[in-house]
Amino acid sequence: MHTSAQDFNWAKELEKTVVNSLTTSFGLDFLLFEDKIGGNVDTVHNARQGVWATDREKQRYQNREKYNSGLYHKDARFKKTGSDDKLRHQAGGLHDPYRNTTMGPGEKRNLDHVISAQEVHDDPGRTLAEMDGVKLANQDSNPNPRRKQSTSRRVRPPSMHTWKSYRSS
Repeated sequence: MHTSAQDFNWAKELEKTVVNSLTTSFGLDFLLFEDKIGGNVDTVHNARQGVWATDREKQRYQNREKYNSGLYHKDARFKKTGSDDKLRHQAGGLHDPYRNTTMGPGEKRNLDHVISAQEVHDDPGRTLAEMDGVKLANQDSNPNPRRKQSTSRRVRPPSMHTWKSYRSS
């Protein structure tokens, strides 16, 4: 027999193979591996649950820049939506998606985000995906006109198909 084959620890290798085979066959492989809640990959779903696979991504989220309302509300897309809505409002044809009605020219209105700008900014999934919060919050489907109200309680419009896919990823 060759020298290297004689020096090889066959008993230890055989033991390792048998233990590995038995534990994986009987679903006991958790004894061999260090499993981590959420796995070893950062995902949008896990990030939104506060579960991070890597410290790097967790730190990046924790160190994101502070929310600045002005960046979101002074954005050109938000302003354009507001000016376009103003023209429709003055003509009496501005749809209020919160109440599913058309607003008359004499009614006061606000332009509002369906998903608040701060909620978009603070979303761990957005940060993980490295998406621009200002751009995301001011997509065509998010800013919506609504009647000016004295109460802060609002009902969200029923059609949020674009945001459902964003929120569920």
